[in-house]
Amino acid sequence: MKRSFWNEDATPGYKSHIPARGNMLLSNVFVDGMLQAPELYRIDRGVIHFQSDQAPPADSRIIAQFIVRRT
Repeated sequence: MKRSFWNEDATPGYKSHIPARGNMLLSNVFVDGMLQAPELYRIDRGVIHFQSDQAPPADSRIIAQFIVRRT
């Protein structure tokens, strides 16, 4: 069961990255189209950790949206 998803796990062809928490104003994480409660995951630079009792199923589509501070 995989609970951590890294930048390298992104779909090939996308130039996306997971920002550091200190740079985020807002984050949304979806598993198979369902918005996840913030208590169910933790974001660190380059990785999303799912903290619930059940990890997302192996074939799930995970989408993460971020609004970040301008640098």
